[in-house]
Amino acid sequence: MDAYKIKANEDFCNHLLRVIKDNGVWGWPDQQVSFVIRGGKILGEAAALEKARTIVSPEYFKNNFGILKENS
Repeated sequence: MDAYKIKANEDFCNHLLRVIKDNGVWGWPDQQVSFVIRGGKILGEAAALEKARTIVSPEYFKNNFGILKENS
């Protein structure tokens, strides 16, 4: 993916982290996945994270995404 697209996606994710409250949900309809914002991270199931990994830099992914654990 082009660097400017990665940067735009990271800016969008930063926006999500600012505006969605803890335990809020963000859905990515065309990929049919959803994420939960918790503790300053974007959490999702493994399949959702694999899709997100393709649109941001590895460092951004490591710092801002995490696995959504059951019953958490």
